[in-house]
Amino acid sequence: DRLVLINKGAYPSLHLMSPLKANTRLRLPSGYLENPGVMEWVEPCIKVINNLKSHKFSWPFVEPVDWQSLGIPDYPFLVPNRMDLSTIESKLLAGQIRSPEAFARGVRLTFDNATTYNPSDDDVHQLARKMRIVFEGHWATFHLEKTRKEREADGWKKKKKATTHMFNRVVAIEDAPAEYYFVLHYVPDLQWCHLAPMRAEGVFPATTKQGLPHPSVGRQCWKLVPEGEGQELDVSAERCRVIKAQAVKKSSDADKENWDLMDDGGDDERDEDEDSKAKSHSKPKEPKEP
Repeated sequence: DRLVLINKGAYPSLHLMSPLKANTRLRLPSGYLENPGVMEWVEPCIKVINNLKSHKFSWPFVEPVDWQSLGIPDYPFLVPNRMDLSTIESKLLAGQIRSPEAFARGVRLTFDNATTYNPSDDDVHQLARKMRIVFEGHWATFHLEKTRKEREADGWKKKKKATTHMFNRVVAIEDAPAEYYFVLHYVPDLQWCHLAPMRAEGVFPATTKQGLPHPSVGRQCWKLVPEGEGQELDVSAERCRVIKAQAVKKSSDADKENWDLMDDGGDDERDEDEDSKAKSHSKPKEPKEP
């Protein structure tokens, strides 16, 4: 049943007794999906993504935007965190999406990118608005995503930010243009953060430059958006959800660093000793407290 479910998007008429033609390629479930409780939320996500992809208005959002063929060279600069429904589906089945909240953020990002880039009178902008409504309707029926009040009750926004060192952390901001940000500056007394947007660029290889097995093989590689290509933000630390992130290159220059992000929908709960380790990957020096 699970094999049928995860391949319904590619083969809508597939069922348990379907005869398979020669050279038919089926997706196999990720090992992560075998963990207890995971399929309880992944299965509804698969159903939602299949419904969205088969919708008559979904055609601009099913595959990555081919900005070169479309003749829109400014697209990758104005939309640094590109997303589409097929990419979300692949990440979900590969075990790279670790929570229903992360899944919903990806879907919303797909449609938000379209409304951000295209003017309000453009057909794609209008289709994106309609598909966002379709998604929210499907999504609400499963009751998988916590409400803002539920997140606050769980401590999502009420962690002890005063004792959490935010400098050089990777964070997520609700309703922000980019999916993830890097904290360039942090002023503890003001609980203020200056953030640089990040974007995914390919995946980590099978081996390191030294020929050793790469610990993050096949996972997305995240980097800072080059200066001038993305919008930096000034926000309260209370809006930041810290993401568990592994700096792979251990570079002292954040512009040259690659990160492996493990977003499970909650806060990264590292202690103060681990906080001190985060300081080793710096871009500018942390500003002094005013």
